[in-house]
Amino acid sequence: MKLDLWTLALQAINFLVLAWLLHRLLYTPILAVLARRREQVDEARERAAAAEARAEASRASLEEERAAIPHEREQATERLHEELTREREERRAAAAEEAQALVSAARLELAQERERALADLRGEVTRLAGQVAERLLRAVRSPLIAEGCLEQLVSHLAQLPAPELETLRAQAAQAEGGLEVRVAPALAPDAQERWRERLRERFPEARVSFVEDDALIAGAELRLPVARLRFDLQGLLAEALEELSRDQPA
Repeated sequence: MKLDLWTLALQAINFLVLAWLLHRLLYTPILAVLARRREQVDEARERAAAAEARAEASRASLEEERAAIPHEREQATERLHEELTREREERRAAAAEEAQALVSAARLELAQERERALADLRGEVTRLAGQVAERLLRAVRSPLIAEGCLEQLVSHLAQLPAPELETLRAQAAQAEGGLEVRVAPALAPDAQERWRERLRERFPEARVSFVEDDALIAGAELRLPVARLRFDLQGLLAEALEELSRDQPA
């Protein structure tokens, strides 16, 4: 029961830390990138509007010149007007096409940059979350957690089919150094002796030794020549980080 409470507490801390990191490191940079790309799109639209305004100014100038031209040159003026109108339409179409191309390019670049930024941030958030979670786990670990993991290990051995257990016993009997149990943090001598007796119920012929292994953070690992049984917080943390990385939205 103590192990379950620790696990729930650690998972709650891990969730709060991850939520804070996502808010701090993921959404703020992405919003800045989106704002920058939105400004580029607005500039493209402004250039298109300026081109259209210049075309309209040309048309207005043409109308003023037409009013001042004598009647006998009106037909020539009409032809000129048609030519300028056509030119204006061509320039307007070209400006609109350029603006659309700029907008499309900006959107594509924005999408690509967003994907790159999200991928980088996902990796960074996962890495930072792992570091923070490991520090928190190391800060709250205790021999009670190691003993809880040993209890899980012994229960697992008790549930093994007889042929599998016999295979493990044979490996333990052949092991030169006996049955090695790695734990973190270290257990007191009386606790080691208590668990040594528990393990001898499953491995009566094996010599059981305990070795502190800080890489486990908190937990226990039974080592045999060709098999390992491990129950520890490091393994749970690695699985949680892998799940977090896999479940990040694209």
